[in-house]
Amino acid sequence: MVGTESKLKREEERLKILETVPGIRRDTIYMLKAMVAGLKEEYKSITDTNSTSAINFTNFNAGRNTIEIMSTQLRSAKDYLTVYNTRYNQVIGVLNGNNNALHLVEKADVPLIKSRPKRSLIVLAVILAALLFNVIGILVINTLQDPDWKKMWNE
Repeated sequence: MVGTESKLKREEERLKILETVPGIRRDTIYMLKAMVAGLKEEYKSITDTNSTSAINFTNFNAGRNTIEIMSTQLRSAKDYLTVYNTRYNQVIGVLNGNNNALHLVEKADVPLIKSRPKRSLIVLAVILAALLFNVIGILVINTLQDPDWKKMWNE
């Protein structure tokens, strides 16, 4: 619509100036008048609300929301496709490689509920229990050894 309107204004001014200049052939003036009439009709078909033209500005505005929604969905789908395509290529690269290593493909998420260090407390409790059982075992073995009773009573 903007292009048609600017062409129309340009050709109207050109026609106005060339009509006042003596020596310009009538064919040129008739050609410019026909071009201006054609551009006026084109502009009218684009902007008129009652026009049956498929390139009508009113029809364009009516379908604009649907097109914007579909464009947004298409852009989002392209973004997801790009992410998954990158992940796919990373996985294929790892599988085809000869490296025996751990490759992180996804970023780790922060947990919603932070748990206390249960595992480290369990390990500490097991170590203390093992130490306690070792000390008790050493004391029991030491007391159950065959004591030398003669030495004990003679002293």
